[in-house]
Amino acid sequence: MTTSAERMRAWTGPAILGFGFRPFFLAAGLWAALAMALRWPGIRHIFSRFARPCTPKTNGKTQRFIQTFLREWAYGLAHPTSAARNADRPGRLDGFNRARPHSAFKGLPRSMLRTR
Repeated sequence: MTTSAERMRAWTGPAILGFGFRPFFLAAGLWAALAMALRWPGIRHIFSRFARPCTPKTNGKTQRFIQTFLREWAYGLAHPTSAARNADRPGRLDGFNRARPHSAFKGLPRSMLRTR
């Protein structure tokens, strides 16, 4: 049985070595190797461009969103059934993103900001 690192090495090794790069692999995963393999042709991995996973800043924002959403939507309102709660979710998400005041915007909702 081959490990994922061995499969990745077999797949990217010839291509990367042909351009003069020396592949390296981390025990924690293959993300560094994948990023290195995609860097040369100019391909960007979507996660590295928009969000950095497992950082305190990202984790804090995610945890804050989950706390607020649970408090205001899941447990803050009485829904007769789970289906009714799920049907209410899209409107609540839109309200969270657009109508709810944000402290970063001096108490204004996002929809009140000028966009370029």
